[in-house]
Amino acid sequence: SALKSPATLPDRSQQPWLPRMRQAAWDCNAMEGLPRQTERWTSVPLVAGGHRPAVGSAASGHIVETCGRLRFALPVGWPPLLDRASPGQDLCRAVRRCGPVPLNKALRLGAKRRKRGFVRWTSERLAAEFWGGAPGQEAAMTRLLSTLQSFLMGQPSLLQAAGRWAILDVGAASYAGPDRSHATDIAMLFGCGASAAVTIDAFEPLSAELARTQRLAEDTLSRSLGIDIAEAARCIRWHRAAVSNETRAAVPLRGLENQASLSPHIPEGTTSPDYVREPAPGDREMAPTLRLDIFANEYGLGDVLLMKIDTEGHDFEALQGAEGLLRERRVAALTFEIAGQMNSDFFRIHKERHFGHPPTPRQRRGPLAEPNLRSMVRWLGDRGFDSFLLGSRSLVPLVGIWWDTSYEVCAERPDLPCWYDVLALTRAFPDSIGHGGGRSGGSDVAARLRSVVLGAFESEKSYGARG
Repeated sequence: SALKSPATLPDRSQQPWLPRMRQAAWDCNAMEGLPRQTERWTSVPLVAGGHRPAVGSAASGHIVETCGRLRFALPVGWPPLLDRASPGQDLCRAVRRCGPVPLNKALRLGAKRRKRGFVRWTSERLAAEFWGGAPGQEAAMTRLLSTLQSFLMGQPSLLQAAGRWAILDVGAASYAGPDRSHATDIAMLFGCGASAAVTIDAFEPLSAELARTQRLAEDTLSRSLGIDIAEAARCIRWHRAAVSNETRAAVPLRGLENQASLSPHIPEGTTSPDYVREPAPGDREMAPTLRLDIFANEYGLGDVLLMKIDTEGHDFEALQGAEGLLRERRVAALTFEIAGQMNSDFFRIHKERHFGHPPTPRQRRGPLAEPNLRSMVRWLGDRGFDSFLLGSRSLVPLVGIWWDTSYEVCAERPDLPCWYDVLALTRAFPDSIGHGGGRSGGSDVAARLRSVVLGAFESEKSYGARG
């Protein structure tokens, strides 16, 4: 009863036991082979059960010592602490016995504190670091690609288990600014030809933009890699198609150039500057559509290292078309874009320029139109992915306890164009990928990947770690 009262919660600033308890939990994770970095980002308790680590490591003494010291550091009314942890005990269990209620409360307090830091950091840096048009925003994708390449090359067992990995670039046309051809960057980073570790497939529905981007990519690869045009043309497989949740022979595209979209939320007769000059319904360019899961099976693709999606508001439908790959845990990482065409509310606010004072989700008479960031994060979570707002220097977790309504930025921040990128990382691969990699198989590989990616985006100011 006393433990449930808010009045008995300790003042964090006066309790030196909090960092010591967290350090003990992290040491416990290290002994169990769990990455410390990974656990900082999840809502899963830091101390995992069910595994008995070997006794005698350097961490064991610290854990035992921590248990002893905490007996005198915790506030009155908390459960009694373990007097001593004998060397033969399961040390992680001993830490939990130091006081499961204090440990759980410590973790919750720490998570709330870090969440406040994330929210503050995102609010302060939204325009400078997370908005798609921010200077240097392209550095986020460059950093992600470099990290994935380093991780894959540093894990020979992954290449042996999965063969050639696949990278899918959906919405691959190159334009000025951040809308560049990532397929070209990927080929330059991972290499070309049969010896390359990955296959690269790029999708673009506009025929003229596809032809222009393909020529540009071949010229760039030929010059940069010192290969002839014919060999450069084999680096990337180009497909004139729009990725969606169904396969159709021909579908009319709305808009022109980098605003072309299959989004059903663009009304006819819209006053949006991006679509007011589009061709009449009978004159619009037609493009075939495909599902990525069917495409992967037809082409015999390996597991997907990265699925990059940028379809001007049609990203959720593209993800639905990849559901078979997601449920089979064949995708390591994916990125998608939050755009003004993704639902009717965002289109009204950002594309038709009805800024004024748009109602927030709390003031709106009905719920925010879907798909939106929150609904997509939940959808991916149900399929085994954790999502992060992708910044040029940092990542902001969006899953579980980390979610905050302020992250629905296209509704909460109408002063900025609706243009943000999201990264999602898998929680587990098939166990066949993780063979020999630990007791959890594919889960261990996914944890290592997560740790590497999160570490690559850390900086001394990012994600409010000090807040």
